[in-house]
Amino acid sequence: MSNKISAESLANVDKVFSDYFQTNIAPGMVYGVAVRGELIHWKAIGDAVIGERPMDRKTPFRVASITKSFTAMALLKLRDRGLINLDAPFVTYMPDLFPQQIEVFEVTVRQLLTMSAGFPTDDKWADRVEAITDEHFLSLLEAGFRFDSRPGTKFEYSNLGFALLGRIIAHVSNMSFIQYVTQEIFFSLGLRSTTFDYSESENLAMGYAMLDEWTGEPHQSPGAFSPIGGVITTLDDLVAWTNYLSSAFDPMSPEHGPLKKSSRREMQNIHRDIQRKPTPDSGLMGYGFGLIVEEDHNLGKICSHSGGYPGFGAHMCWQASSGISVIALANGRYASPSLATIPALRSLLGEMAPVKLETTRELEFIREKIVGLIKNWNEDTANTFFAVSMDLDFPRSYRKERIDSAVREVGDIYSEFTIVGNRNPSHLKWEQHGEMKNLEIEIWLAPLAPLQIQEMRIKAVEREPGLQQRM
Repeated sequence: MSNKISAESLANVDKVFSDYFQTNIAPGMVYGVAVRGELIHWKAIGDAVIGERPMDRKTPFRVASITKSFTAMALLKLRDRGLINLDAPFVTYMPDLFPQQIEVFEVTVRQLLTMSAGFPTDDKWADRVEAITDEHFLSLLEAGFRFDSRPGTKFEYSNLGFALLGRIIAHVSNMSFIQYVTQEIFFSLGLRSTTFDYSESENLAMGYAMLDEWTGEPHQSPGAFSPIGGVITTLDDLVAWTNYLSSAFDPMSPEHGPLKKSSRREMQNIHRDIQRKPTPDSGLMGYGFGLIVEEDHNLGKICSHSGGYPGFGAHMCWQASSGISVIALANGRYASPSLATIPALRSLLGEMAPVKLETTRELEFIREKIVGLIKNWNEDTANTFFAVSMDLDFPRSYRKERIDSAVREVGDIYSEFTIVGNRNPSHLKWEQHGEMKNLEIEIWLAPLAPLQIQEMRIKAVEREPGLQQRM
């Protein structure tokens, strides 16, 4: 997919956000479109502080549950150092907690990280206890846990689980959670406008709730629940953050920053499925590590997370393969910018040029050998490039008869071809152009050296009129 975005496409993004903002979701909003970390388009609408300060690109917002992606990265950094086992009971890393319920000992760190510990959804309660002390939090835990499901059996969004992860990070790192994330992630990535403390944030947007009129919400101080939603940041820093995450899928991007690329990709894989009503285009959706992940049939991997909070709403989303992201921040209570960001991203991706399928050198080499074999059958060539499965699946004489039959339908086989499928570096499907028809060939490579094919399918197919001509 070409990453070039047209002015018409960006104008459509503006309309999506304009329509959304006119629903009176907040006094102000800022949004932007970025490609590989470059903010190519942004707009600020309304007020950061009503009657005092307009919204601006540099305005900091509380981004609520977007914080969970930072918490997840902090945990994985410790995991990669060998200090945390994701499949250990979480109480292993909380020596000051003495639970009385057997179920608590079943809950693993991984289940906290993937919203599958079995705790009830707790958004409203958790959003109001961010500032409690660690001692207060521990006293609440000692009263006991409630479970809506058995640990590890289903997705259930839990802020409590991420607050527990914050305590684990603090215990293992011998630093406070906030100190660790600030030093190891914010500073490492140069996110200089990102913090947990509103008193450190210059020109912070005021959060508002609609109570007959827009009414200011008091800022909360950092505390034991900061791991669930305490981050304050700007549009530009979120552009850098989403680019750091999506660059893990860019083979040209070097290793850098707090977490290796393989672990960042791990964050952006589905680890716990989320049930939803299917649509013709929808694929799997689930929770990764601190992120929502959707495997769209047409657009590939789409990663995101929202943030809702008293006074604020935020959303970030991106296509993993292209690094195109859309981000929006609003200062209205539980504003839902995802109602605009997701349609905007899908609109951008849908209007761009389709993906040009490319192959590896291995696939191109084996493609040439297979075409040569089909044109001029040679047993030595077949012996060299056929894995053991080929002759066991179909006797070679039978396979050759089927190939010869398809070639008779095609007539002369030309050198031109069209790639029609390339699922991964070990798969290729193409149409070899022919005199009367095309020859559709599909191959799968075997997993071990030397280079061989484990499966091959060949058939004659009709040419699409006007689509291809012999050069």
